[in-house]
Amino acid sequence: MTMTQAKQQLLAITNEVGILMDNCIAYANDAESLHAEGPAESLRLIAGQMEQWIANTRKNYCKNVKKDIVTVTCYGIEKQMERNEAIRFYSEGVLACDGSEKQRYANILAQLATGSKFCHD
Repeated sequence: MTMTQAKQQLLAITNEVGILMDNCIAYANDAESLHAEGPAESLRLIAGQMEQWIANTRKNYCKNVKKDIVTVTCYGIEKQMERNEAIRFYSEGVLACDGSEKQRYANILAQLATGSKFCHD
């Protein structure tokens, strides 16, 4: 699963829970207008818990998403970086440089594009 797919899946789940929470709040408000305090308070508590769950899920998701870290060796210097960041960096290098430096960056970029975890010039 790609990072984009994972984000879309999380967004869909939290949207569904958000809709459910909105329905609970609306039901609680309806119940309150009918002076049914017991069910209304219960639904408010459920909605509050769901709201907290959504906030925690979004917060923890960003921390727990597995990043695609690659190791790049260029000019004998080894760096670890996130794949998308490395692709951006070496793409810019290919466009900005010429000669042997451009070829080094192009070699690394090709390895990044094919999914290699260890890239070198």
